[in-house]
Amino acid sequence: MSFKLGFVIGRFHHIHSSHEKMIHTALETCDRVILMVGSSQESGTVRNPFNLYTRMNLIREVFECEIREDRLLLAHTDDMTHEGDNSVAWGEFLLGKINMWKAHYGIQEDVDCFIYGNDEDRASWFKPESIEKVSHIILSRKADNLSATSVRKLLIADDRTAWKANTPTAIHRKYKEIREELMAINYYKSQEELLCQK
Repeated sequence: MSFKLGFVIGRFHHIHSSHEKMIHTALETCDRVILMVGSSQESGTVRNPFNLYTRMNLIREVFECEIREDRLLLAHTDDMTHEGDNSVAWGEFLLGKINMWKAHYGIQEDVDCFIYGNDEDRASWFKPESIEKVSHIILSRKADNLSATSVRKLLIADDRTAWKANTPTAIHRKYKEIREELMAINYYKSQEELLCQK
């Protein structure tokens, strides 16, 4: 392992195979990883349908051993202002949250590696001096051609086979309750009705 403490952040609506690969990459290259679930205050919306409890519990299902061994440390954060706020102020807010969770877990080491997808340059969130000793592992989001949006479309279509092909095996038995939570939202219910009309 090259790094002491890695950091991964995402909204995880909900965890899918590309997320799983990114987290495994973090665990393979870091002694320990803080996994922060973002937009923790949001649920029941188009972009943030699942509540924090659901999102974190699905991650626990997939990484049960790593969490038990204190190698994967679950955390969460609300948005500073709104989800699209990727300013330097957000970066400083996030570093404060990281320090809060480090204290919660009794961690002395500083984060020395960020792991994320190439959909956005997360280094731009921070002042250069705040992350000058932090390495970055950037994974191609196009390699898997998979997103939470596409996985949710499979839930709308009730395509359990395709959904299973794109999600971690550990959550397959949760299909019904995951779909029920999604379909309780008016937008997703209306999308299902449109599919039925075709």
